[in-house]
Amino acid sequence: MSDFLWKLKSLYLGLFYCNNAHNQKYYQAWEVEALLHGKLKDMDSYPDLKLISSYIAEAQHILEVGAGMGRVVDYIVQYNPQAHIYALEIDPHLCQELKMKYKNNNVHLVHADVQHYTPTIQFDLILYMWSGLMDHNKHEQIALLKKMLTWLSPEGMIILDNSDRKGKGTLLDPENRYSIISGSAAIYVGYIPSDVDYISYWKKMNAHHVKRIKYQTETGYHRSLDVLTKQAIAPSKSGE
Repeated sequence: MSDFLWKLKSLYLGLFYCNNAHNQKYYQAWEVEALLHGKLKDMDSYPDLKLISSYIAEAQHILEVGAGMGRVVDYIVQYNPQAHIYALEIDPHLCQELKMKYKNNNVHLVHADVQHYTPTIQFDLILYMWSGLMDHNKHEQIALLKKMLTWLSPEGMIILDNSDRKGKGTLLDPENRYSIISGSAAIYVGYIPSDVDYISYWKKMNAHHVKRIKYQTETGYHRSLDVLTKQAIAPSKSGE
């Protein structure tokens, strides 16, 4: 397929199929374990989590959205074993594996879709790592972030992982924000928020953007972590 036709197809898929419900079909169709192993193969040294270790160490109640195979939970259990960890996962098979893996730890596994999840407590730290936000379209992203902000304790914070994606776009997708992955039985269509999108999100959420932390994966991909609070003045914590 030519570059032009691929970009046209990407735009079509992005406009009509970029949403959380559609992307769940992709995850369900693939062998999730093999998919996530490949997706996170260059994150074994925790280049992202090491940068926010002080936030993790100070939190008593931590929510991870999209626990997957437990990479983030593994790190939290080792770094802050006293924390109450809530691991949210939509895939029933992964959730069952995680329940067995952490049955002797202070980890609460929650089988739920984040869009329909209602916590019973407030969290000091919410982690949405490895571009999990891009599973949702723009309207879903802002709605979800607004809801997550209400889940925070007064000095709590949200940390979002994002791809610093660059590339040539199209007339209708000038910043090349749609991510298309073709599987054997389904297609993943994600939306990677731009800096303009994020600024708009923070304003609509009435959130305080504390900082952006840039990092590289082991294979050289550029990524970033955005730290948010609902306070007008950020808590005196450091992520370095």
